[in-house]
Amino acid sequence: MEYAKDSQLWNRDMMELCVWEESLYVNKNEVSFFQAVHQESIVVPENVDAIRAVMNKCSREESIAKTNKSLGLK
Repeated sequence: MEYAKDSQLWNRDMMELCVWEESLYVNKNEVSFFQAVHQESIVVPENVDAIRAVMNKCSREESIAKTNKSLGLK
């Protein structure tokens, strides 16, 4: 988790799920990997999108694009 945080560009905030390429394993229809998820990582972007949805401000796709851009997500 510290490695992932240290690789971020701003304020050590990490809103992404980190998956290490070296840990990926695929066998037919089964996938395994190591991941690191900061406690607030997934809910922050989703909460922003949920607020827009409740207010009928834009489509799902537009909201996700706006959130990703403003939070610097890829």
